[in-house]
Amino acid sequence: MTLRSLCARLCLGVLLLSPLWLSARPLVLVYSVMPPLRYTDVHGRPAGPYIDLIRELGREMQMPLQIQECPLMRCLKLLEIGEADVSIGLRATPEREQFLYFLTPPFAWGSNTAFYQRRDDAQPIRQLSDLKGRCIGVVLGSQFSSAFDNDTSLCKDTTGSAYNNFRKLAFGRLDVVAVPSAQGDYLLSTPEFHGKLVRAPYAMESSAPRQISLSRNSPWFTRRAELETALRQILKYPRVQQLVNNVSDPKKQPDIAPDAQPQLR
Repeated sequence: MTLRSLCARLCLGVLLLSPLWLSARPLVLVYSVMPPLRYTDVHGRPAGPYIDLIRELGREMQMPLQIQECPLMRCLKLLEIGEADVSIGLRATPEREQFLYFLTPPFAWGSNTAFYQRRDDAQPIRQLSDLKGRCIGVVLGSQFSSAFDNDTSLCKDTTGSAYNNFRKLAFGRLDVVAVPSAQGDYLLSTPEFHGKLVRAPYAMESSAPRQISLSRNSPWFTRRAELETALRQILKYPRVQQLVNNVSDPKKQPDIAPDAQPQLR
């Protein structure tokens, strides 16, 4: 390598990390579908309070935003290699913290993992031990609690989406589906599953923070302090407080506009 080419590469590296370049580079948000919190609507538009919160952050930072939907495992991979910058609503785990930085402050606290069964199932899930011997549908890459995630005695069947798991449950190919309660209750209310499936009495409650996650391999990682300052600021705005209030209660369903209904897939 010649001295000239080495200097050119060094200059390019400095440019890529400069505030001027970052101001022109979009902040890339990746998300997996989890209605009603984050989803793609029937018109192909990213929607939901989680998406709106990132839009507010982008406006506060005066930076362009690029939004991409992908399966959860694909989203995690893009974040790991730095091709995506941020996501929202991912649970912090030691494995994920190796390549993700979770911005503070959290925008909300607590979430429930609920379990869903067929209405005619004569063995309702009332406690964790009732899951033994049942085939449980989970989304590939999802994390719930250490007791559930690390229990290798449980039969867990993975697919790419909660919607597909609900379909398999309705057709008798699964016994139970584990999913965040907001998403599960939304799917339960749709005509396809209403009256066929029910929420089990047992749920796993968590007080874990809900946060925006930033890729440690993103060029925006060097500006994480600015992102956190902007996050603290927008959380003071009434319109953002309304967004947060819409997701803070695990028992409450966020509102969905009639012209922004989720695509189910």
